[in-house]
This record gives sequence, structure tokens and C-alpha cells, in this order.
Amino acid sequence: MAPLALALLLPLAAITEPGAPAAALRLVRTARGFGPLLALNCACAAGVNLANLAVTRATSALTLQVLGKAKSVLAVLASLALFRNPVSAAGQAGYGLTLLGVALYGRAKTRARARAEREDGLVIPLLSPG
Repeated sequence: MAPLALALLLPLAAITEPGAPAAALRLVRTARGFGPLLALNCACAAGVNLANLAVTRATSALTLQVLGKAKSVLAVLASLALFRNPVSAAGQAGYGLTLLGVALYGRAKTRARARAEREDGLVIPLLSPG
């Protein structure tokens, strides 16, 4: 997917930001440490994609979506703490509802898991061994 995204987005970036590719190459050549940081950023992005795949495989796509919403709220909270960015009352209400939804989803998953474990313990074999 990444090569396809590169093939589609690079020409658009060259059109909408004509000086950006040259500036990035200039930074790689002149700014000490920019190249390794750029490579580290790419490696981290690949790691996040692999982690998303592992979470989806271990849980479900819905759980991954809920985790994504929780991550977005955490990013906003970090932005508030670090940069003092303003958030409107409607935004605050939305983030609160998002956190409530994440909590309710977690509670429902926990209850469903407990119910499944109880039901597994109540299974009566049709044929006795031996």
C-alpha cells in the first residue's frame, strides 16, 4: 500500500507544494541528523501499521476503531497540556462522549468475555470419556 500511496501522493505534493521536495532533499544533505530522524519516522509508521494489524487480528476491527478514537482524545489532551490549544464547549462535549463510549465498549467487552467463560464452564459432554 505504501508504494501505491507514494506513487499517487508524490506528484500531487509536487504540484501543490512545488518547493517541498527540493527543500526536503536540502534538509537531508545539510541538516545534521535530519536523514536518520526521517528514517526513524518511517520505521515508526511501519511499526504502527504492524501493531494495528496485530490488534485487529487479536481482537476485531471494531476494537481497533475504538482504540483509534481513544488515541485521538489522548492526542487532544496532550495538545491541551503542552500547547494550551483552545477547545470549544462542543468539542469538550464530543471528547467526553467519546471517552464515555470507549468506557462503555470496554465494559461490554469485559461482560461478554465473563459470560463466555461462564458458559464454557457449563458445557456438559454428551459422551463420557472412557
